Amino acid sequence: MKSLKRNEVEEKYTWDLKDLCESPEAFDSGLKEVEEEIYAFSKKYKGKLNNVDTISEMISEYEELQEKFIRIYGYANMNISVERGNSEYQQMSSKASNISSILSEELNFVETELIELDEELLKAVSDKSDNNKGIIHNVLRAKKYYLGKEVEQALSSLEKVFDNAFSTYSSAKHADLTFEDFEVDGKKYPLSLVLFENYYEGLHDTEVRRAAFESFSKQLRKYE
Repeated sequence: MKSLKRNEVEEKYTWDLKDLCESPEAFDSGLKEVEEEIYAFSKKYKGKLNNVDTISEMISEYEELQEKFIRIYGYANMNISVERGNSEYQQMSSKASNISSILSEELNFVETELIELDEELLKAVSDKSDNNKGIIHNVLRAKKYYLGKEVEQALSSLEKVFDNAFSTYSSAKHADLTFEDFEVDGKKYPLSLVLFENYYEGLHDTEVRRAAFESFSKQLRKYE
């Protein structure tokens, strides 16, 4: 079964992403702006989260920065999710992923520094503003399971390694794989990635579900 490319679908059935970014050019400029703000934020607050006022100010700026990044990342992610084989969208996704890595590395100090503070100071930060309560609540919960700075940094660095395999799988199944129709009791059924994951995978008819799984898995085995 043929899956239509985005440019083959009527516009009324597609996402309007202009609320996230007006254009690819706006995406690039927004990405550059976010990257600059990440480094400025890190320089301003790293090693200085030791009093209520500074932490409160940091939380507000942290949330604003995260919101800007999410809009940019969402634009790239939603584009690539509908057309994995599009080279322009692949470049966008790669750029957004790179900024995501920078953000994770540069802003990792926020949780690390907060989690090592005394609970009394953290609670004072929480009491200062309702805007602080969410992040401080999460820090206090994580504090119970904190393994220490060096161990946490080591685990964080492994995240990219584990993500690479899934990224390869996700890209392959969206861009490279084609699926043949399968047959059950003389009846042919169309198969695509969307049909398998959104329909056949949860079908009550076990014969059809298993046949769909076998046909789907047949294509995945090419990458073994």
